[in-house]
Amino acid sequence: MSYFDISIKKYSKGHELDWNELVNAAKNSTFLFNRDYMDYHEDRFIDHSLMIYEADKLVCLFPANETAEIIKSHGGLSYGGMIFTTKL
Repeated sequence: MSYFDISIKKYSKGHELDWNELVNAAKNSTFLFNRDYMDYHEDRFIDHSLMIYEADKLVCLFPANETAEIIKSHGGLSYGGMIFTTKL
């Protein structure tokens, strides 16, 4: 049996450095997921990106935005999905 200490936090500007560090080290990332690029769209999308932690270590990102009652892969990007470390 395995035990995972998983937590999910909504992204905020104070997490920009941590977000970009994971983007730069991720197995499946491009410049599109860098906060400088994503925040270019902040006037058109309500950001609801998520940061996923195992214990206290950031291991996964989900770039997302909200519309009405729906959270979806970020509409300001050409494609989306979860961004993760090589450990995942």
